[in-house]
Amino acid sequence: SYFADLSEKILLTNMSTAAFTPKMLFGQEPVIISLYGIMKEHRQGTNNFEKLFQNFRELYTDPKRIHMPKTEAELIELLDHYLL
Repeated sequence: SYFADLSEKILLTNMSTAAFTPKMLFGQEPVIISLYGIMKEHRQGTNNFEKLFQNFRELYTDPKRIHMPKTEAELIELLDHYLL
């Protein structure tokens, strides 16, 4: 089936807007964790993804389900929280 309930899933992405698809198309709100905050120091040039990500967070009923950790330690803490 092309339609799956992703509400209880974790979507882990670097900076892809594909993670926004469940909310935009189906109204589902999976947990989204973006690695952009950790990886942005390794990028060249500027990018508006962080602002886009923050604006998308406001569309969620529970914005606490969308994360952009700044360190690997924060990422591990988030994964421990959601996976344990």
